[in-house]
Order: sequence, then C-alpha cells, then structure tokens
Amino acid sequence: MLQFHPIQLEDKKWIDPLLAASDNMGGSYSFANNLAWQRLGNSEVCSWGGFYLNKQKTAERISFLFPAGKGDLAAVLRTLMDYANLRGRPLILFGASAQAAAFVQQQFPGRFSVTADRDDFDYIYRLEDLRTLAGRKYHQKRNHLKKFQAYPFTYAPLTEADYEDCIRLSAECYLQKNGIAEYTGQVEQLAIHTFFMNFRALGLMGGTLRVDGKLVAFTVGERINSNTLCVHIEKGDIAYEGVYPAINYYFVNHVEDPAIAFVNREEDMGLPGLRKSKLSYHPVMLLEKYQLVQTDFQKEGKSL
Repeated sequence: MLQFHPIQLEDKKWIDPLLAASDNMGGSYSFANNLAWQRLGNSEVCSWGGFYLNKQKTAERISFLFPAGKGDLAAVLRTLMDYANLRGRPLILFGASAQAAAFVQQQFPGRFSVTADRDDFDYIYRLEDLRTLAGRKYHQKRNHLKKFQAYPFTYAPLTEADYEDCIRLSAECYLQKNGIAEYTGQVEQLAIHTFFMNFRALGLMGGTLRVDGKLVAFTVGERINSNTLCVHIEKGDIAYEGVYPAINYYFVNHVEDPAIAFVNREEDMGLPGLRKSKLSYHPVMLLEKYQLVQTDFQKEGKSL
C-alpha cells in the first residue's frame, strides 16, 4: 500500500540515491526543487519498489512525476494506476522523458495519450559556452556583460551572510511580477526561503554580485546528476544594465567541479520574455518532457 507524506528535509537520505540511480539532468529530479516547490502542486512522496514517487493533487486531478529509481518500472506504474483508479482518477504522469514515454507505450500499448509539454522543457547549455561566450552568436551577451563591468562591482560565492539581502532582493523582484502568475510568484518566494533555510543541508551553491556593497544579483544552483549543474534561482536588479548576463557569467566561471559539462537553466513556464531570454543563450538541447494520461479509465472508484 502506497503511503504518501509531505516531503521533509529528512527524506533526502533515501530520495537522493533513487534520483542518482536515474541520473536525470532534469530540474524536476532535484530533491532541493521538490522540497522547495512542494506547495505548488500539494506534492507528497513515498518509496515503492526501489523508486521515488512524487504525487501532486488538486481538486480536479491526481498526477505523478515519472518515477525515478531502479527496479521493475512496469510493476510500479501498474501500482500507480491502481492507486489513481481506486480514487476515481486516470493515471497521469508528468515530466517524462521521450525514452520514458516510449517505455510506457511499449508496456501499455494504446492505454495512454502522450503530449509534449513545451512550457516545461528544460534548457540545457554547454558549460564552456556560458563560460566563454565565444563567437558571433554571443556578441550581444558580451556587450551586455561589458556594460555591467563598468560598474564598481564585486562577485563572491553566496554565503550565509548574504541570505537576508538575497531574500530582500527576491521580494523586490516578486513585486515587479514579470508575467509570473500571482500564486506561482508567492510559492517561488516560499521556495527561496526554503533554499536559504536549508542551504548547506541541500548541498546548494550560489553567487552574488554587489555594486558599491549593495546586492544587485544572486543565483542558487546545485549539481543534480553526474555532469549537470542546475540553476534553480536567479534574481537581479534590472536598474543595473547587464546584471543578468553578468551573474550567469560569473557564477559558471566559478564552478570548480570538473565533472560538470552542462548547465540546466530549467523551464520557461510558457512566458514569452523568459523563453526569448533562455533561447538567446543558445541551448545545446531542450530537455523534452511529456505528459501521459491513461485513456482507458472508466470512473468507478472513490473520490480523490
């Protein structure tokens, strides 16, 4: 019987090995992200059959992050199907890779629809590209960087002494909205607080930019698999021209882990401005994610 519970910091010790077994470079497979953003989907977690299960629930639907781990995946999917169906809902899986979607179609032919979720695609870049900004395609980025470099700035790794200033800056950015829905923006603020309250325990790293001692940008990320750095949060004061290219540039240039070859700057949430910005850094790939919905379910079960 699946026993779901709200994710807690203490769950990291059993969740991390299961995520590592999948070696997924997607931001959805970060323990830190799952912990910090749990309010967005009322998510709960459990372990079953050697897999990490993350359930999200609303009044209309119940859905699951595609399971991460090693073992009999088909059996785990059947268990999830029974769980959802007994509660009067079809099984819905989200965040599935193309390979995962193909596996489901092979194991359960004709039983699931598959839809690409473009707004949830992660943007993956070569670390070296972001470090050097070499070539004509990065000419504009280099120009923006030079404009910021005209300020009397300092870059430093993010430490506990910066937390209060970072939270203050993130609140100022939230008030600007930038197209983010009200509730999502509120949850993001709670996520940022979670990152800082558990910064060391979550194994996070970050960087700050200050001009004349004033914090004007910060970023938070972590290594999420064998070769990928994931940037979870990036905030800047747009009164300083070039501040976003600058915090990105200096952060990746201070990454010391030799195993990191790629940078995941996560999804654009369907926001046109964010999509344009992420594409302007010329990703080496878009990490596709699919939603799979059980199509042969007939409602006969209990309420959610």
